[in-house]
Amino acid sequence: CREQSGKFAAHTIRYVLEKRQGIGFARTRGAEESTAPIIAYIDDDCLAEPNWLREIVSFYEQHPDAMSTGGRIIPKYLTPVPAWFGKYFWGLVGNYEPYDKICRMTGARYPSGANMHFRKTAFEKYGYFDGALGRSGRSLMAGEEKAMYLKLIRANEAAHYLPHVVVHHHVESNKLDIQYVRR
Repeated sequence: CREQSGKFAAHTIRYVLEKRQGIGFARTRGAEESTAPIIAYIDDDCLAEPNWLREIVSFYEQHPDAMSTGGRIIPKYLTPVPAWFGKYFWGLVGNYEPYDKICRMTGARYPSGANMHFRKTAFEKYGYFDGALGRSGRSLMAGEEKAMYLKLIRANEAAHYLPHVVVHHHVESNKLDIQYVRR
């Protein structure tokens, strides 16, 4: 990260080390350190479309009531998909496309962490991600995203799905292995 931040001198990029292991702690630390009014998360194995950030900011500017948003995730399989790997496993590889239009989410579905975005005030009002939940080390435990969204939904805050805000999730062969799925 440090080496990469130097390549973008026109932007303010800081490298911050989070010593506690786990994605919930890392996401919380990013939100705590950010001085921006909108915080956008993308996984390290995803590639955002060129208009990704511009579309996120534009939506928040046009919808001042929006507290959170999430976008579409399209898997890019780097190896052939096994025949047994059906739609019930799609969540493991980030295949997220619940709706075909912009809509307000009500809690039955919630955005995936690979493409989720919040106003900084969401964290200031409702707290951060639960570090006890979420992936850490070899554990595939999840839930910190859902827990954060449920806080917002229960408080009647607006969370929207944005199908035009797209990331491509690179799916390596290990995520299509039966042993990985069983973890």
